[in-house]
Amino acid sequence: MNNNELFLEKYKKLEYIVTKQYNLAKHESAINYLLKQNEFNKYNRELDYCREIRNFLSHEEKLNDNFVITVSKEMINVLDVIIDLLEHPVYAKDLCIKLKHLYYKTLNDYVISSMLAMSHRKFTHIPIIENNRICYIFSKASIFNYILDGNIDNLTSSIKFKDIIEYIDFNEENYLFVKENDKISYIKDKVLFEYHNHEKVSMIFVTTNGKKDGEFIGMLSPIDLLKERG
Repeated sequence: MNNNELFLEKYKKLEYIVTKQYNLAKHESAINYLLKQNEFNKYNRELDYCREIRNFLSHEEKLNDNFVITVSKEMINVLDVIIDLLEHPVYAKDLCIKLKHLYYKTLNDYVISSMLAMSHRKFTHIPIIENNRICYIFSKASIFNYILDGNIDNLTSSIKFKDIIEYIDFNEENYLFVKENDKISYIKDKVLFEYHNHEKVSMIFVTTNGKKDGEFIGMLSPIDLLKERG
């Protein structure tokens, strides 16, 4: 099988996957659909070019039984990359830091020792977990508000998170909750949407139902998303 035949075969496979995965109607163009999806933006030029090549190979007559043009290996590789993205999407549960690897605390843990660890490890947030549910997020803003409220003398090594509950809240910063089976591409779109609405997502929490009351799976940062191909 030469490159042109291989290209046409992979292009057909790409169309089949997109049509089936996104439940497109028979008359809908799979490539046009991909061109409208944010996750494939960086491949728009290549996708459009692949479509032109495919149309040329499919509709132009051969010269002496040979194709007038020869598809490069690079164009075939482009199709392989996009097919792989479609067949093996990355989900939140794949990328997030799982609970067993996460630095977290319970309401009965001590604040000062946790803050020292927070500073040493350069963490910005500590999830407070109870019964596999995330109930609070401790951040620098939490303790800052506690001190501003005149409690600096009370800030001793014996203070526990349960003692400062009223200063630990989800409302201090913009947190995003997603489902464990949400695609990373979908989460990126949500973060960008918040950014365009002048809201900065501080942290992303993955739960079974995409809500605060769901079973906690793990945590993502916006920086984690930038590192991921999906």
